[in-house]
Amino acid sequence: MSSLNFTFRFLDENGQPAGFLASKGYLSEEQLVLDGDAIPVAAIIGGDVQGQFLVLSIATEGEPTAVILQTSKANRLKSELGVLRSAVWVDNHQQELAARGEAHRFRKLSCPSCRATLDLTDLEVTPQVMIPSPPI
Repeated sequence: MSSLNFTFRFLDENGQPAGFLASKGYLSEEQLVLDGDAIPVAAIIGGDVQGQFLVLSIATEGEPTAVILQTSKANRLKSELGVLRSAVWVDNHQQELAARGEAHRFRKLSCPSCRATLDLTDLEVTPQVMIPSPPI
């Protein structure tokens, strides 16, 4: 994935734009940058889209933090974040297995349809794979 550039507005708790002008953001394989503030992809624990609104849950010390954005690329951002987050989760599981000396058990696959990374480690070997739900 190449970086995804977009403009957005932060929304306040009442759903109103927090500023007058739109801010710039981009998504790379490692981070989501919103108006200069970088959020590691691994720290994003969930997301939801309604129209042009994207709500992200970010893992922080203590309670998760919600970030609400308005952008015309909300659906694409959610989709790309899901793909990137699935790769992070699978890589973390691979590292855990390696630390326990079980790296030989690790199996993964990239979905040809949505590009999400699937952890097949504890699943039976079959000729087909089905993704039960979107990754984010």
